[in-house]
Amino acid sequence: MKTIKLPYKTNEDLTSIIKQYSNVVRYSYNRFLEGKTEKDIRELSKSLESVDLLNSWIIQCGIKDGKAIQKRFKNEKVIFGGKHNLINRLTNKISKEEYQLKRLCPINIQGEELKQGNRNFKLDIIENNQIIFKLNKNKRIELKLPKLRNNIKKELFKLQQLNEIKTGQAGYTYSIRFDLKNIYICFEEFKDDPIKLNEN
Repeated sequence: MKTIKLPYKTNEDLTSIIKQYSNVVRYSYNRFLEGKTEKDIRELSKSLESVDLLNSWIIQCGIKDGKAIQKRFKNEKVIFGGKHNLINRLTNKISKEEYQLKRLCPINIQGEELKQGNRNFKLDIIENNQIIFKLNKNKRIELKLPKLRNNIKKELFKLQQLNEIKTGQAGYTYSIRFDLKNIYICFEEFKDDPIKLNEN
């Protein structure tokens, strides 16, 4: 698996969206600790009031993140944001607002082969050097990328081209994770096409 990390810029304030996603992750993690199943939590999450900006797939990805955290730490108590930041908050070295920002979980959207690689993102790198975050049917958020090094540009161009297909056709799956500063594009490394040899 290959991960490309890039800083990005946007005209939108994504803090509220990331806060809501973090709420889903923490809520799911605590429900998994209680012994609830993923199916139970999907049903319970429908009653959450603080996730109105998220679509059902983003919520599902948040539940999977919560499950991964619980699986990793078993029954240990997880301090979201880390122990160091908690101590800094308790000793007033950082404000409540700073601590809340440091506790945020990055949004992590899994890819899907039959959804042009990822249902919530569109690669628009060749034409406009950006990635479009499709929050819902009516809301599109442009995430502007920096000038890309040639090797990264080549790989992302190929990833975009592999997903410029009709809906329902098989694309090339990629997942995207992002926080307030950086975006992480994850995909399986491309395999070189086999060399066709002449029978002779």
